[in-house]
Formats: sequence, C-alpha cells, structure tokens
Amino acid sequence: MTFKLKTLLITVTLLIIAACTGNQPPAPAKPAAVAKVPEIKATAPEYFLNSSEYKLLLDPGKFNDYPKALEAYWNIVQEVATQQGLNIILEDEPLKLKHKQVTFFDTPDHDLKKAGFLFRQRQKFKKEKPTSEYDYVLKYVQPNLEALSGIDMNVDTSYLDMSEGVEIESDLVYDFTPGGQVKTKYTISNSFDTDKTTSLIFGDIAKIYPILNSLDIPGDLTLQRVGDVTVDQWKIGPGSLDFGDGLVVEMDFTVWLVPTESGVISIPEFSYDHGFSDDVVYGEAALERCFEFMKHVNAHSPDWVVAGRSKSAYLYELK
Repeated sequence: MTFKLKTLLITVTLLIIAACTGNQPPAPAKPAAVAKVPEIKATAPEYFLNSSEYKLLLDPGKFNDYPKALEAYWNIVQEVATQQGLNIILEDEPLKLKHKQVTFFDTPDHDLKKAGFLFRQRQKFKKEKPTSEYDYVLKYVQPNLEALSGIDMNVDTSYLDMSEGVEIESDLVYDFTPGGQVKTKYTISNSFDTDKTTSLIFGDIAKIYPILNSLDIPGDLTLQRVGDVTVDQWKIGPGSLDFGDGLVVEMDFTVWLVPTESGVISIPEFSYDHGFSDDVVYGEAALERCFEFMKHVNAHSPDWVVAGRSKSAYLYELK
C-alpha cells in the first residue's frame, strides 16, 4: 500500500521552508506545543509534516563528567534565552537524569541504511535497573520531503494497538565549523512499544513493517548491532522555550556513552523540537526566532560545539 503527499503536506511544507528563510507572511496562530500525529489506520492516512527538530552536537571533551556538563550547558542555554527575551518554562525536576539503552540494527553490509532506513531499539531503565519496556522505531531518511511520497510506514494490523503512529519530521542539524551550514533531512517513521524484545530476523521485522518487503534482503537473515555496540543514553529535559505566537519548543540535553575497544566515547547533543498541525500556521517572526536561536547559542559559547551530524552516523563508522 502506498500514499501520496496531499495538498495539505505541500502547503504546510512550503510555509515552513519559506518561514525559515524569512519569506513567510505572518499568520495568526494558537498554541501548539505538541505535534498532532495522524491517527494510525489500516488504510493510508493523510500525511503532513508533524514536527521539526533542531540539533547541535557538542564537544565530547567537555563531557568527561557528563552530569555536570549537561547542567553547565543548560545554564548556557538559559542565559542565551534570557538575553533573547524568551520565556523559559521549567519542569518540576529540570536536572533529573533519564537513562535508556539504545541499539541500532542492520545487516552486516548495512543494507537498511543504504536503502535509507534506520531500525532502532531502546530499553527503558527505572532506578538504575533495566526494565522489560522496549520501544522500536523504523525511520526512512531522505534529503527532501518529496522523496517520502509513496513510502507507507504503517505497521501490520496486529501491531496497531502498540504503534505510536506515522510521523513525518524535519531534522535541522547545525554545523558551525568554518563554512558550515544548517543541514536538513526529512524522516518518516513509525514506532511501537512492547514488554519484550522483538525478533531480529529480517523476515519477522518485515512482517511488522511491510514496506521492508520491497528490499532485496533474505528473510532468514538476522540483523546485527550497528558498530557492535549498545549505547547508554543519559538525558535531561529541563523545560521548554516560548518563541511567541504559540510556538513552544521542548528541550533535550543528551549524551550517548559508546563503549569501544579504546574506551568509552561520548556523543553529546543539545536539541529542541516543536510540532505542527493541519490547523496551525506560525508567524514569520516566531519561526525566525526559533531558527536563529541555535546561532545565538553557538555565538555565546562556540568552544562547546563541534561539527554537526547525526549521532547514529558515528555508530555506523565504528569498526
């Protein structure tokens, strides 16, 4: 089953792209801090851009003591937000550390990634002990939104009650090296929660995500851990920033601890994201403030920042 991105997707996308380049005319809006994900159905739903996430990779050298480093960079972001006149909405426990273990799976030759797919498992922890709660997600990543047309990320009907639904997101990764630019990629994904690990035999995964049956991968092949590693993820979600016009973003400060033969390496990141819906259009000024905020953060403390790319890209480069 396939779908076509309809007029709504095209209209919303053009408005978003125009706003990021300063060309969208102001429009009235109402608060929409959380993305509205289309209801998952057995037939193809109408898709639209659900959310945008802005990412900035940080210097691993400053994260030897990652709890203190996460707090230190949170203080930097708060200072910049105050300078920019933004309202900071704090969580009850802004510095509470949340722990998960993250593993990506692929064929030995990385055939999923070569076809544009990423398959990830996350295991939740509670009071420093692993739980039996897992979430899995399949993402299809492309450099332009139109390439997502015809990609049906619905899960098999037997997984509908566990599925989070289809989401389309733009990922804006900031690269502040000399001559660096903001790199944008688009993903369409679907995740599901379970109280046990799922089979890693490709044919079994393709039963959950029928779109994978289009790939020339043997059904009896067992997927392997990318980089042969499982990552410890530590994160704080201290609160949100209000850019006005109903545009509220949720912030995350994350560090991945990756075990390697030469020792543990860290991959830290600051990010924030906001949602879109089919009945909300943010004004030009709010979107511009949101788009430019990372630049202000970098200008404040450029020694904290490294060249931008996705965290998962590091794992695929591990030997």
